[in-house]
Amino acid sequence: MDEERILSELEEIVDEIRRFRGKGKKAIEYLALHIKDKHESYLKIEKQEDLQDLQMTLQFFGIRVLVKAEIPLRSPLGKEEIIGKLTAYRLPEGKEDEQEPLALSYDFDESGNIKENLNIHTFPIYFVKELVDKLIAKKIPIS
Repeated sequence: MDEERILSELEEIVDEIRRFRGKGKKAIEYLALHIKDKHESYLKIEKQEDLQDLQMTLQFFGIRVLVKAEIPLRSPLGKEEIIGKLTAYRLPEGKEDEQEPLALSYDFDESGNIKENLNIHTFPIYFVKELVDKLIAKKIPIS
């Protein structure tokens, strides 16, 4: 009997992770479409095939940025709400394995709500603006 309960809990956790991965993938896809449609003259998508599209690499005037959907794992016994994050990292030039956080992270839930009052269709506008503002504030030389 214990084995059935354990297997059921594990199945529930795996299903929840799959649903969140789907939400994260969809958010990255909408962000990519928005960038291609509205910002392609100065924000280039370098790569979008990593980890089954849960992340993409961008370039803003030579500054490389990684945007990824991050889904936390939870305890099999816990029933707390899972919150995923869309997070941006600067990729310093010449340091392939280093990711510098940009203090830019948008929470998302299983329903597709992003941040406090955005959704999958509206968040890209705000995310791109905040990304550019964060990069400018860092005063990184551009090429």
